[in-house]
Amino acid sequence: MRHVLTLAALFALSLQSKPLTAQESVKVPANVQAEMAYLVGEWDYTAIENGKKFQGRYTARWAPGKQGLWMTFVSKIHNDFGVSAWDPETGEMVENWYGPTEGRLVLRYQIDSNTKWSGTARNVRPDGTVSSGKMEVQKLDNNNFRFVKATEGQDMDITMRRKVHEADSNLMGLDAFVGDWVATTSNGGRRTWSFHWDETRTFLNNQMIQYKPDGEIAWTLNACVGWDEKNEQLMNWGRFTTGTAANFVWTKLADGTWQSKDESGKRTWIFSHQADQFHSALTNADQTSTTVFRRK
Repeated sequence: MRHVLTLAALFALSLQSKPLTAQESVKVPANVQAEMAYLVGEWDYTAIENGKKFQGRYTARWAPGKQGLWMTFVSKIHNDFGVSAWDPETGEMVENWYGPTEGRLVLRYQIDSNTKWSGTARNVRPDGTVSSGKMEVQKLDNNNFRFVKATEGQDMDITMRRKVHEADSNLMGLDAFVGDWVATTSNGGRRTWSFHWDETRTFLNNQMIQYKPDGEIAWTLNACVGWDEKNEQLMNWGRFTTGTAANFVWTKLADGTWQSKDESGKRTWIFSHQADQFHSALTNADQTSTTVFRRK
């Protein structure tokens, strides 16, 4: 195992050995990054490897900068870890896995559609045996996917199910907000609002930035949507950069829209989604206005 850890350490160091200039830096394309986000979290799996069935746990979390993933694949048979990154030369995602049982496994794949990824697999076993073949990921829904790998003499079929925390059932429907949004404001400025799940999908982190017409930032609100177990309600807890708290109670209404009400109860917004837009309608008794956010 020490040998495997050494290989992984050398690999990680090699990624940092040559600092990239601004012109040389490589960013994962937005559509690929969105697909990578699907894997982030904890998953329970049932696997069949060369006819042998077993169960285990798979995890994936963002590396700093969200340009790659750190991953683990653990069971009574496997204790493997991997690094996922983008290869701009071939236009592929590349996963490098290491472990005392698996040896080294390299997966290279492309995003075929929003439900299928496919590519190649190359496995170097601890005894030096090399096998190559194909792999495929089939996304069944938001919380289930299937991984199939077939190499010479080494076949694996894995069914993954996302580990959903108890409070997550209260977050159903929030996926519609995920992404980066922008709106033009009445004063000629613009407002951005970005939503991204945390690694466990128990909090929907979000940031709103208001820009003046000249492009200067007027204010920033950092917040997260999560379940308030004590009060049994969905909250968007936030703070402005000045330190002022701004908390809102979110409720999903029967017509599929969302209601956001500040803690004083004096201001209420209704959020409704229409294709690549969502409308934020302020519905105070003495004031009404609608801000239209468009997906970037």
